[in-house]
Amino acid sequence: MENKIGLALGGGGARGAVHVRVLEVLDEMGLQPCVISGTSIGAIVGALYGAGLSGEEIRERIEQITISEKDTWRDIFDKRKDLFKWVDALMPGMGSGGLIRTDKFVQYLFEDLDVESFDDLRVPLKIVSCDFWTEEAVVYESGPLFEPLKASMAVPGVFAPVFYQERVLIDGGVVNPVPYDLILGECDISIAVDIGAEKVRGEKEIPGVFDALLGSLQIMQRAILREKRRHARPDIYLRPEIHQVRLMQFEKIHQVYEQALPALEKFEKDLKQCLEKSGEAE
Repeated sequence: MENKIGLALGGGGARGAVHVRVLEVLDEMGLQPCVISGTSIGAIVGALYGAGLSGEEIRERIEQITISEKDTWRDIFDKRKDLFKWVDALMPGMGSGGLIRTDKFVQYLFEDLDVESFDDLRVPLKIVSCDFWTEEAVVYESGPLFEPLKASMAVPGVFAPVFYQERVLIDGGVVNPVPYDLILGECDISIAVDIGAEKVRGEKEIPGVFDALLGSLQIMQRAILREKRRHARPDIYLRPEIHQVRLMQFEKIHQVYEQALPALEKFEKDLKQCLEKSGEAE
């Protein structure tokens, strides 16, 4: 009997490039998750995959709308139309409680994909956000797709909160940074991908306002994950060491790929071992 694989993708902005590489590994192994749960960029990548894109196609889409440190002037020129749309998507949303509006961002990423609801996805998806006023985790897995996506990525102070179904919603990472608990009962092998930032030990520099805000959020998320892992653990917990890549530094995605390579190689070995053990058990 074929093993059912569940995939939980955490939040972390540009470091979400790791999620794409994880999907590419699964694609190369001929495996498809039976369920995906995602927070923030994890929800975005999960939805793109569920919409029918392969890991490689998601990577190409992201690279087409970003300027990386490896791009030549010719590469940038060839991307110019997509980059102008990207700039428009990142128009300030200060009046709505955030620096950036999420609506055009999501609209652009999915503009040529024929999906509008969870029912249109090829893989069941669970999207995590947080109700700002009740402080509850809110999980969406049915109905319209885009509002829950916008809510899940609404990092406080960066993206504006989303008002949906009589709730004021913010980034799901505030309550569930890597939502692997949502898939444990629905799969044979559970995979959690944690892309939280790694701090450089011994730094004495006082952070600026923006870094202090996001750094405090990361400290909170780390505490949440430590406590959650005391009570329940996924079969595979992938946490690559990604240094010096901040939330919105998508120009550094090639650095993310390179830094994540050792962890991805170990992930592939661990997954093969899990599959072998599962086969022996049968």
